[in-house]
Amino acid sequence: MSDEALAKQLANPVADLMSLPIVVDWDDDLPGNGTRLSLEPVIPIPLTEDLNLITRTILPAYWFDESEWGDMIQSYFFSPSDPEGAIWGAGASLLIPTSTDNSAGAGEWNLGSTGVALAEEGPWTYGALVNHFWLDPEATLLDPFVSYTTEAAWTFTVNAESAYFWREDDWFVPVQVLAAKVVRIGGQRVSLQAGVRYWLDSPSSGPDGWGARVAVVLLPPK
Repeated sequence: MSDEALAKQLANPVADLMSLPIVVDWDDDLPGNGTRLSLEPVIPIPLTEDLNLITRTILPAYWFDESEWGDMIQSYFFSPSDPEGAIWGAGASLLIPTSTDNSAGAGEWNLGSTGVALAEEGPWTYGALVNHFWLDPEATLLDPFVSYTTEAAWTFTVNAESAYFWREDDWFVPVQVLAAKVVRIGGQRVSLQAGVRYWLDSPSSGPDGWGARVAVVLLPPK
């Protein structure tokens, strides 16, 4: 697989590609120094010749007076292995109360439904990922995105990893601009990513103004 094709696959949330993104986010006006590190492994599991199960995990850690684990989100997408036309995935999500401090997570089990739909046209990839948790706190996570991948394996992405909490009537709406590049380190390919975001809306206790992201995506050896 070429570096360009690999970069295109990384822009697809339900691609048949194992990866381990390690993501560091920083946002202003948050407790502590506003820094979060997330491990976000993606594991595709072939179920039949036509159907894959894509597991996506988000396990965050926060830096307050000391490091604290947040709640884990585990998502399961059933997705066609060889889709024709639009690419899609649908399934369930589970919020696991792994947080070690009340300020780092809800500390309650939650069950959700999730789905993603996207299209690929030449160098463009665009779509949206939706996740709704039904129990308390009831929340909807919405991530529309558009990416452009070059022949040199650069990918430029604009997205909005938004969340709405129904009981509190609170929106969290960041607009994020990212650049990623597939590179080779010692013969092994990895994707390096960096970018900035601006918070269009958040509650008074939430992030404000500008934020930043850096990430490295580890890929399995050839």
